[in-house]
Amino acid sequence: MNRYLERKGKNVASVTLNLTGFRSETEVLVRVARDLGQYHREGRQSDFIRTLEALGMGSDEAQRYWEALLTSKECNGEWRHARSNSELASLLGVLLDGQKILRNRLLYRLVECHFPDILQVRFTGIYHLGGKASRGNPPERRMVHFDKFPLGKNGQLMAVHYLYKGVQPAQFTAEVLRAAVPLQEVLGEVLGIKLAEFIFNHKMLIPPPTVARLLARVIEDGQQGRPITVVGAFCPDYAYEETGNPQIPYRYTFDGIGQGVGLVAQQFARIVPGFSQLLAELGISHKIVLAIGDFEADSQAVLDRVGVDRSEFVRRCQGSLDAFRQIVPYDIPLQLERFAADRGGELFRRYAAEATARFLQNDFGHMVNVYPNLHDVIARIPAQYRTFYERWYGCGMDDRQVREIVFTQAGEYSAMARIFTKDFGSNLIVLAGDRPEMHLFNSLYQPVAVLCAKRAY
Repeated sequence: MNRYLERKGKNVASVTLNLTGFRSETEVLVRVARDLGQYHREGRQSDFIRTLEALGMGSDEAQRYWEALLTSKECNGEWRHARSNSELASLLGVLLDGQKILRNRLLYRLVECHFPDILQVRFTGIYHLGGKASRGNPPERRMVHFDKFPLGKNGQLMAVHYLYKGVQPAQFTAEVLRAAVPLQEVLGEVLGIKLAEFIFNHKMLIPPPTVARLLARVIEDGQQGRPITVVGAFCPDYAYEETGNPQIPYRYTFDGIGQGVGLVAQQFARIVPGFSQLLAELGISHKIVLAIGDFEADSQAVLDRVGVDRSEFVRRCQGSLDAFRQIVPYDIPLQLERFAADRGGELFRRYAAEATARFLQNDFGHMVNVYPNLHDVIARIPAQYRTFYERWYGCGMDDRQVREIVFTQAGEYSAMARIFTKDFGSNLIVLAGDRPEMHLFNSLYQPVAVLCAKRAY
């Protein structure tokens, strides 16, 4: 009995599509098509019907193909040189009468039966017409709709005839493949696609090439046995509301401060487990240190805005850390801190003041080497974040005031990065869950690898 009949009842979707396995499966696919053509030439209708039924087709569908199949010559090796789906169908002996049915329909259906995870197809219409619908070209014209379609390694659609020839399609979505291109140039093909898949699935931003090179260096060190540290900081649990905008779904109201998992902390909660798993798969020893911005209690304006005193603000920050610990897996090598109390100490405010002074003098240190478009980004910040700071501080602001506040906060970002680097060395990756633009300032004192989530607010 033929191999494809022996496989009746098996779940062909479970086939492992490694390179050797995929080619062997396509050999079966070609053999099925060639045998169908031979059965038709020899008038063996029952064998033709039984074969298609074994692949999961109904007897009525199989009968339609028998009636519409064009008689073909005996198949030979020329099919390997087919340059189109129709040419391949003709050479294999499964081309249908286009006046009765879509001529490549059986070619597609054979692939769908063998590889349902790669190709899913629907057929509509009764008239043999193509193109756009018009008065002379009715909507019910015959059409083929692909709900799943194979992709090449470049992310473009791959013609079905390549599958029959054993060309393995990409196992990632077009979005992931496009995202991987700049990363693969820096990180290599395998690591680039792995990181792109993680970034896409976790709603993060593709890092620019300069940052990707920093990231590549850290990962390479990690794979050579030098442990790395993943760090990040998140805001206290300030009050926020939904915006109705899927691109930026939330905005802070600053009407109060809670002690749960805040808006930025939620970003870390969904990213950190997967990133830790990715590093483990790469064989990289790592630890993750996340801190809450308890130092924002230093601002009386902030305390007044959220309606608590300093001790209560800090107490609620600790409550947020406790709440965060409860929602992430315990097997993650995670360390949670209040940044000012547990790590920054007196150095934090001194470093922050030094950095802010430099920014006000248009001194951006190593940032200009990491971010070539730095000055354009900084120029946009006042207009981009004016309403954010006006809600935070509860008053109107002009460009100068916004710029000063931005640089004050930027000094805090620079100070945190400087302290993390001092404590853990340069084998460091910063995860960012808040405004990506603010993390340019991490690289004031030395270039820092950063992976940013897409903006949530």
